[in-house]
Order: sequence, then structure tokens, then C-alpha cells
Amino acid sequence: QGKDPIANLSLLDTINQDLKAAMLSKDIITRDTLRMLISDIKKFEIDEKDFKGDPNPQNLNNLMQYQIERAKSFYSKAFSLLPKEDKNSQLPGMMMGYIYYDLLLSIGEGNLANILDERTQLTPIRKLYIIFKTIIKIII
Repeated sequence: QGKDPIANLSLLDTINQDLKAAMLSKDIITRDTLRMLISDIKKFEIDEKDFKGDPNPQNLNNLMQYQIERAKSFYSKAFSLLPKEDKNSQLPGMMMGYIYYDLLLSIGEGNLANILDERTQLTPIRKLYIIFKTIIKIII
């Protein structure tokens, strides 16, 4: 266990925010379900009704880039807050976190303006590679 329980609580809060951001970016939006803060949507001049039709591609691209950058910052913060002595005991969570992070990067490499119509997935082989890489990174 880590030496600082307060730091661990801060880490848990950050990871919680991280996972929320990851899920937003993973499931982002479907035509039936909107999973973003209305204030974020309005900031990029998109009306929530636009998701039933076709939002402005540039505005949608900007919104998604913003969401991805925010999620990446949560990941960076969460990974940096985890005390070194806790990394082995948190290995399953770290594996899941790195898989979601890789998925987030894949989403960011795609055409964000078409995110309503495309689905991004990682292959099982890619997930196994990430798990293996995480184990090596944490244990060694």
C-alpha cells in the first residue's frame, strides 16, 4: 500500500474523472444518447438537437478534440499520481487505463467530424499487446 492515504484518495478522484472522460470519448455520442456536458456542447456552438441531424463538422471536430485533450490530461494526471509502491497492486486498473488511453488515441487519429457514424475499436491482439506492455512497464 502507498504511504500517503490522502494522495491515494486524490488519485482515486482523478482516476474517476479519467474514466468518465474516457467513457465520454469511447462512447462519445450516438444519435440516441448524448454523453457530454451541455456547457461543453454550447461552447462549440453545437445545439444538442444537432446530434439528431448533422452538426457542423468543424464545430463537432473542435468539440471532440477538446474532449480528447481533456481526457488525455486526466490520464496523465492519474498515472503520475499513482505512487510507485502501489503500481503492482494496481496492475489490473493500469492495464484497463492503458487500453482506454490507446483507444482514446485511436479515436483522435480518426476523422472526428464523422464520429457519429464511425465506431473505433481495438483488436484483441492490440489489447493483449497493451496488457503485455503494461506488465513489463510496471514490473520492471
